[in-house]
Amino acid sequence: MTHKLLQKCTAKVNTPKPTHVMERLMSKQSDITKRFLLSAKHQEIQALQHLSSNCRTVKAVKDMIHQLQRERGLSNV
Repeated sequence: MTHKLLQKCTAKVNTPKPTHVMERLMSKQSDITKRFLLSAKHQEIQALQHLSSNCRTVKAVKDMIHQLQRERGLSNV
């Protein structure tokens, strides 16, 4: 009796899913993967834009300091 019950339980567990269900699951996973990768790419673009902005700011500050140092040097002569 227990053996038959065990066979029924394992038969239900090991039952393969129909192909159309598997295709839908794979399609859904593929869609989620695409959205994840797209989101990661947008994050990377945002980070690079932020870095570019910071680089422009640093260059402007560097140029300003250079001009101030030049004026300071000229006033000492």
